[in-house]
Amino acid sequence: PYIAWVMRGIFIVCFGYFGLLWVSAPGFNWLDFLYLLSYIKILVSLIKYVPQVILNYQRKSTVGWSIWNVLLDFSGGLLSDLQLVLDCADMGDWTGITGNLAKFGLGFVSILFDVIFMLQHYVLYRNDSLVVSPAEGETEGEDVPVIERIGGLEEEEVAL
Repeated sequence: PYIAWVMRGIFIVCFGYFGLLWVSAPGFNWLDFLYLLSYIKILVSLIKYVPQVILNYQRKSTVGWSIWNVLLDFSGGLLSDLQLVLDCADMGDWTGITGNLAKFGLGFVSILFDVIFMLQHYVLYRNDSLVVSPAEGETEGEDVPVIERIGGLEEEEVAL
């Protein structure tokens, strides 16, 4: 965590320094600054997905994270790009995609990595299961949820 805080501090100082230089430069345009921020967002999105893909590959498993977030992210990226394409088709002008590369790029990156995650979860590593040692008083392979086990006990057994 210490290294992450140091890296974050260095990033903030550098970003602030170069941002101030750019803002004070003659001919500065706020729209260009916002475009720069959108490209940084795409870069950050790339950086956040790659470690999870590598970790899943190294472990040959997707145990420990929920696929639901990936499915929601996939639907968001798909609908975002679909909206962009449908708007361009309706207007008959396809420069909307090239004019808003950040939106298209974020949707595309999201879809790309989500497809990789779905392949890892449903195809490549689907038969891997988490090996859990049985709890005290439980036989191996017993798949009874904790709530049902407690529900079958007498009140004095449940009280601590």
